[in-house]
Amino acid sequence: MVAKPYPDFHTKFDEILSAVGDYFDLFKNNTNKLEDLWLQLLDYLKLKNTKKTLVFRQMHYSIYIKVVIKNASI
Repeated sequence: MVAKPYPDFHTKFDEILSAVGDYFDLFKNNTNKLEDLWLQLLDYLKLKNTKKTLVFRQMHYSIYIKVVIKNASI
């Protein structure tokens, strides 16, 4: 019986954490632009805005919590 080399999980884990951090920075820096684009699109199409508050950031984090944080397998 021969021992197999241990894979370098730490490097991959660090890369994943870095990518997640980059994703949230990107999201945080562009959410206001996305909200503004959405409101302009509604205005252009002459559609009523049903929400009086911004929705993209709230929806993103509620879905993230439901899918990632509360996921039993993660």
